[in-house]
Order: sequence, then structure tokens, then C-alpha cells
Amino acid sequence: MTLDELKQMIQVIEQSDIDILNIEKGDFKLYYQKPNVQKATLNENLILTQNDPITKERTNDTPAPKQQEESDVYYIKSPTIGTFYTRRNPDEEPFVQVGTIIQEGDPVCVLEAMKLFNEVTSDVSGKVVDILVEDGQVVDYNQPLFAIKLGDGHV
Repeated sequence: MTLDELKQMIQVIEQSDIDILNIEKGDFKLYYQKPNVQKATLNENLILTQNDPITKERTNDTPAPKQQEESDVYYIKSPTIGTFYTRRNPDEEPFVQVGTIIQEGDPVCVLEAMKLFNEVTSDVSGKVVDILVEDGQVVDYNQPLFAIKLGDGHV
């Protein structure tokens, strides 16, 4: 990782609601804590991923998506931190819009982190009923991105 990549990662973290980031991958270890933040303690707001590669304490500054009365609404969540884009290139159509019928495996957006673009695909089939973030917005790990009404594609 170059110094410029590290600076860009810190800038993304500073613009997000992540207070503490801990990454360990092989010999690479990174721990970053925003100034004036107390060290994380294990509680219900702490999200740990498998093998603890990223540790994050939520401040709940981002409002939770509206809870639908229907139990058949599924939220596609961000697999990583990064900048959310609805399309691969500015001159292309968005992957999905409200009302789009999607199938499991269909691309729904891309997330950019450290100049790498990662395509996010749906793990369910259904109809997009809400896009919960704005194009170009920095998103956090596990942040809801889309609300999907589950179905067989005929919803």
C-alpha cells in the first residue's frame, strides 16, 4: 500500500461514521481511530466480521431505513466502505432504479475504494422499492443500500 492510498483510505474513513478501523491481512496490520474517540468496547453497536478484519463502532448518525410492515422486504447492504455509484461510467444507464425487477446475481451498484471499483450484486430476486443512498455518497460497511421486495420476478 502506497502512502497516497493510505491517505485516501483515511479520507474515506474521516467522511464516514466509522470511528475505529482495524484491518489485519497477512503481515499487513492497520489500526486507525478518529481523534477524541474512546477505544471500542464490545457492545451491541460493535460490528465484527469473520476473523475480525474490520472492527467498527456505529454512531447511528445515519438514520435506519424505514421499517416496512411487510416482512418480504430485504435490504442489500454494503459489503465494504467506499463511494456508492449507481453506474459503472457516467455515460451509462444506472444498474437499477426504483421499480426495477432484479434476479439473484444481478449487479446493482459499484463501490469505489482506493481507486478500485467493486461491483455489488444482489443475493435475492425481487423488485427494487427504494434506493437508500445517493449517487457519489460515501457508505459504511453493512450500511443498507437498497430495499428489495422479495419475489420471483413477477412482483
